[in-house]
Amino acid sequence: MKHILNIFLKKIGFALFLISAISSCAIPVNLNYESSKMLEKGDFDVQGNGSLYISPDDQLDMEQVNFGLKCGMGITDKFNLKLRTEGLFSVNGDGFVFIEIDNKLKLSEMTALSLPLGVYTSFDGASLQFDPRFYFTPIQTDKFDLTFIPKCHIYGFDLDEIYPGISIGAGFSSDFNKWVIRPEIGYDRLSLSAGISFTYRLKNEE
Repeated sequence: MKHILNIFLKKIGFALFLISAISSCAIPVNLNYESSKMLEKGDFDVQGNGSLYISPDDQLDMEQVNFGLKCGMGITDKFNLKLRTEGLFSVNGDGFVFIEIDNKLKLSEMTALSLPLGVYTSFDGASLQFDPRFYFTPIQTDKFDLTFIPKCHIYGFDLDEIYPGISIGAGFSSDFNKWVIRPEIGYDRLSLSAGISFTYRLKNEE
């Protein structure tokens, strides 16, 4: 009985979050501003970004502007850890805060896997998001790269609401070891999105 009650309360909590999100015109985060390139061990980076999200559902008529900050560290050359926070601001003035802990694993020079866990918070409640994604960067030059990011958004306290998505981003820089500008566009069942980021990299000189 206690187990059934806990499941019921979790479902109610997530339902309340979704109702709050829809009424507040909150659209979940889909853009990532990353490539398969890794930070080297001991290196840091800092990123700022801004984006626009629009719901493809005319009945919901959602529109939202996001502003985010992300900090990362190279734990090893093949494993990076990043912390991200993003504010979600709808056109009617309501908002959410998104916080995510991201772990990025190098698979090859062109591919990486990320298994981040995030949480959406507001005055009305909170909800978890597990967001596995795959970075494929087939084009990499000294000044440009192109990355495809298929992903799966998994929401709720039980992580049982699943929405696949994809985004495509490009990187522009005269020195990728120092800085990069990344525009990105994305699509999932809940939104069309577009944004841009600037990342500054701090090398470990030891």
